[in-house]
Amino acid sequence: MTEHDPADQMHADASVARIAPERVLLWMPSGRRVLGGHVVQIERTARALGEIGLETRIDFSREPEPIDVDLVHGFGLHAPDIRRWHARGVPVVLSSIYWDRDYRLGDGTQRLGARRIAGRARRAGQFARAALRGRSTLIEASLTSLTDELEMITAFESADLLLPNAVGEAESIRRDLGVSTPMIPVPNGVDPQSFSDASGPFEERGYVLFVGRIEPHKNQLGLIQALR
Repeated sequence: MTEHDPADQMHADASVARIAPERVLLWMPSGRRVLGGHVVQIERTARALGEIGLETRIDFSREPEPIDVDLVHGFGLHAPDIRRWHARGVPVVLSSIYWDRDYRLGDGTQRLGARRIAGRARRAGQFARAALRGRSTLIEASLTSLTDELEMITAFESADLLLPNAVGEAESIRRDLGVSTPMIPVPNGVDPQSFSDASGPFEERGYVLFVGRIEPHKNQLGLIQALR
């Protein structure tokens, strides 16, 4: 899928038209335990929806208080979370925030790159530690990995609509998980108040500003090597 699948787009448009929300709950059960772009995304999404006239509420608790809403926009939800809202007649859309299987597992199907090496090293470390603790622990680690992916599949399939941040993310979900839920890619925006006031032309600045946590996902090492 190198572009929006017409059938997917039609189904997604129909879902959005059917929902026609006025009151939206933006729900992230993981809360603020790990700060990062996902928290910024939910807060700025709520703000933007409010600016176009929708009533929005953000909830970081494990179980929101019962409230009357027309739509739940979820981040990191599981299938039982979604089914509870469906039982109340409330549709659920998910921001998928998905990393493809090659990155997460390093399955060797493509040429190794920096991201795949990082994913393979992390997984190898997990299983090495499990192997040192004994065969039963290794089996448990393998089953946990499989269970995590099955939970992701059931959550994505349970949702009414998925909102990946890019076409490539949507392609990865289709390819890796075989999910049939309609998708509409919604790219992350940039805050013009924070990043539009450049101090002169790029050629004259002599620096590159990088914003984000220091971690393998962000690939600061690749940026440093590119600048070198």
